[in-house]
Amino acid sequence: MTEGIATLSLETDSKTTRRRNQISASARGMLREFLLGPENRLIATGIGLSDIEGTSPINFAMHPLLITAPAGYGKTQLLMALGATWSRHYAEHQVTFMTGSELSHAYLEALKLDDVPPFQKRYCRADLLLIDRLDELVDSPAVQHQLSVILDHRIRYERPTVMTTRQPLHALKLSERLTSRISSGLIVPLELPAAATRRELLDRIGEMHRIELSNEARELLAENTLPIPQLMGLFNQLNAMNVAACGPVEKQVVQQLLDDDHDQLDPRNIITATARHFGLKVNSVTGASRRKMDAMARAIAMFLIRDLTTLSYQQIGAFFQNRDHTTVMHACKKINGLIETDSTARSAVQELERFLVPHRS
Repeated sequence: MTEGIATLSLETDSKTTRRRNQISASARGMLREFLLGPENRLIATGIGLSDIEGTSPINFAMHPLLITAPAGYGKTQLLMALGATWSRHYAEHQVTFMTGSELSHAYLEALKLDDVPPFQKRYCRADLLLIDRLDELVDSPAVQHQLSVILDHRIRYERPTVMTTRQPLHALKLSERLTSRISSGLIVPLELPAAATRRELLDRIGEMHRIELSNEARELLAENTLPIPQLMGLFNQLNAMNVAACGPVEKQVVQQLLDDDHDQLDPRNIITATARHFGLKVNSVTGASRRKMDAMARAIAMFLIRDLTTLSYQQIGAFFQNRDHTTVMHACKKINGLIETDSTARSAVQELERFLVPHRS
């Protein structure tokens, strides 16, 4: 164990809600713990984690707690770890885990059945409420109102709520009431693991896959900003290559995999990553919507495809309902200018580039 790195295990032997059982089933094969290094000490403080092994009960210092970070930083896995840790210590408590879109769907079903009070009661009374991807409520003012009511009750009775979002709260443009309720708690960014945390993470992933890295390969990945899902994918590639029987994996092998990943960058992956960053559906980015958020995401996706691939403007347009090449040119020129003048656009482009091509950093 590296000094100053806290561990939250995703394992639980207590009875959990149906939703978390589904999540656990879908997460098989992923690292069964979440590491909080010194770079995320604010989150450790916010959840009241008093020991680095995560064996003490979580004691939320402030709530609600909003965790912000781009796609690929591990927000969902962190929520899962919080839920599992809570259940190990409070087996009789109800933990409810859902996404923003699932909350919207539940509300619409309740509305259809004229069953809104029981809907509110269900989420007001959960001992721990975990909501992933709050971004998905941006276009649902009625659901935002319901969540405000739920948070009012939970704050009053000191029931912890943890939410995640890909964008800073001010960029979401949620209702004033909901923004106020969230702001009354703690808002903290989830940072990518720093080098020391990544070394510990690499050791644990390697142990899980029974793959040993040479010191040089370990340092290459420790100093890289490869997001955790892609890091797990890299180890899966090493497994497929059957390297475990050949001794420690050398730096050259890892570097080649990183380079190959860059060469194979798919425009569709760029579009998907952009949609996730803005909390949108892919067809909102590729379609004809003129909503400001959709148009911005669409232009950024076009810019990134032009920047990160060798496709022509006409070829890029084919991924966006066969838009004319002049439309793509205009979008790329617009984003190129906004990078210099608009911090939101600049931040989005930088974060997406770091996610899509991490070894550039």
